[in-house]
Amino acid sequence: MVVSSSPPGPDRGEQDDDPGGDDPFAGLTLDEAFVRAAPVNELPAAERERLAAERARREAELRRRLTEGERRGGATEPPTEGLHRLAPGGWDADDMRGGPDEVEPGQLYSGDDIWDDDWASDEDLAAHRRRRSRVLQVVALVVVVAIVVVYVASHLVGIVSDDLRSGETRAATGTGTGAGEGAADPATSADNGAPGDPTVELVRPTDWPAVQADPSPTPLGTPGPVPEGGGPHGFLKLQPDGTPVAYDPCRPIHYVTRPGGPPEGDVLIREAIAAVSTATGLRFVDDGTTDEAPSDDRRPYQPEVYSDRWAPVLFAWSDSAETPRLGEVDPDQPQADPAAFAGSLAVGLGSPEDAPGTTPMVYVSGSVTLDGPDLTRLAEGPDGRAIVRSIIQHEIAHLVGLDHVEDRGQLMYPVTQSGVTGFAAGDLEGLAALGRGNCFPQI
Repeated sequence: MVVSSSPPGPDRGEQDDDPGGDDPFAGLTLDEAFVRAAPVNELPAAERERLAAERARREAELRRRLTEGERRGGATEPPTEGLHRLAPGGWDADDMRGGPDEVEPGQLYSGDDIWDDDWASDEDLAAHRRRRSRVLQVVALVVVVAIVVVYVASHLVGIVSDDLRSGETRAATGTGTGAGEGAADPATSADNGAPGDPTVELVRPTDWPAVQADPSPTPLGTPGPVPEGGGPHGFLKLQPDGTPVAYDPCRPIHYVTRPGGPPEGDVLIREAIAAVSTATGLRFVDDGTTDEAPSDDRRPYQPEVYSDRWAPVLFAWSDSAETPRLGEVDPDQPQADPAAFAGSLAVGLGSPEDAPGTTPMVYVSGSVTLDGPDLTRLAEGPDGRAIVRSIIQHEIAHLVGLDHVEDRGQLMYPVTQSGVTGFAAGDLEGLAALGRGNCFPQI
């Protein structure tokens, strides 16, 4: 309904919206001169002919496609095979790369272009799919190459590094006893998988010494007796079969000493070594003194210093100024002062086919770092000599592979205990196991 916006007046009645009423233009006359002067907007004849021809061409094309469709199966709708039409408000799952808001109604969005035509040809869509196929092929090739690189790299590892915790003894200063438990500290070790089939050629690193000429086929000693029942003990590192990593019992452990410490420092080291040798059956050989300083990254093979062999174990008297670890006091036990620490480096010989972590290991070198000033003061106190020797024994036990325990009655408790100056049953049981390690003539 149309409602007039003009109010009724004395000369006009209310307008009726009935179409059957009087013609409101009945009394209207036109000025013929005005009509003749009005402009006429009409397309030129040539343009009208072009548009008519275009319509005829489109109608002919549509009839042709309808005819072809009827021949193929009686289709009465425009064929859609090879053509993708974008309906207003939707998108084609194969070719649409954005949402419907990016495309005008009746347009097709395929890959890179918005086409104004309602229909896209088979050739255009085929070209688009070829471009997309090439992209997918490149991505697949990159993934395959990455997988191959990772696989090859994982099988070319000959030597794999593995951290080995070292022992640390905390000697109580001022009171003669200590309380609490100290933590073991890391030292470097090496690992390169399991030896596998003996017919497989093993990979020997070029920075290793030559193989020993005439290794002993049997252990050089026998572990000492273990008290019945044994006791608590632990190991710093285990073999793949669960036995402890140890030094080769078929060859001696050479060692050198950097002088320092208490007046009888060298004697105390020899006495402590003798106690460990008796418990393990391992043989130690004193190669004399050295000026080599302790180092956290000490190399196990130093031919320029120790000739073509594994570097001997280093016993070094030091202090907290040279070796900061000797001055690191545990906040949980401030009355305890770090007096020494030790650790060994283990290696394994395997082939590229061996999985990492499956190669039997053997210790080849290590070091024991002793706090000279602290142990000198301890040696001057009551029963000081026995306490200092027990600290060195504790560190040598770490050197050959024994770990801390929580039993205060064992020498491997991390803090010195009053009256405990020698190996107890648990210590001896663990040391005996470390003396029964395998021989490694190929190392």
